[in-house]
Amino acid sequence: MKEAKNETRAKRIVVAGDVKHKVPAASAREIEYVKKFFENLSKIFDEIFVCKGNHDDMLEEILPNFKVYGARGFKLKNYGFFHGHAWPFSKLWNCKTWIIGHLQAAIEIRKGNFKKIEKVVVKAKPKVKKGKLKEIIILPAFSDLAGSLLLNKKFPSSFLFEKVIDITNTQIFLLDGRCLGKLVELSI
Repeated sequence: MKEAKNETRAKRIVVAGDVKHKVPAASAREIEYVKKFFENLSKIFDEIFVCKGNHDDMLEEILPNFKVYGARGFKLKNYGFFHGHAWPFSKLWNCKTWIIGHLQAAIEIRKGNFKKIEKVVVKAKPKVKKGKLKEIIILPAFSDLAGSLLLNKKFPSSFLFEKVIDITNTQIFLLDGRCLGKLVELSI
């Protein structure tokens, strides 16, 4: 995390949900790990925003010293943040950009017998014209232990892909910033 802060000079960080794994509840070990993670983050960043994911029951009790927003999200300037498993608050339609997690975005790259899974960032256009929304950014999972949803093997079944995202206008980026093209062109 220190490297990310030094590279970006960010003073704030947003955690877009699924802070913990076990549902319901959490083991004592997981609770301690989550507390320690956020204690360390608070030494690096001035402000930490946490949005609950579908694995984050009890998060307010685990992190009483942090502001934890519900799964429907929150707004910072022109950005709406929410986890992605629940419909966002109506006020987020007045944001220019949504930033979400939940899908654990990745693609499978194949060449001959070579096969590799890469985490990706998805930049999409909304297919619905509502409010000020112009762009939707879907983040990959932070941890390699979380697994990945291979977007180019099968389009995910979620409200975002079915109701909100224009699949034909969806760009895929590797974590180093290289654009791989449109999702529809990368399907295998």
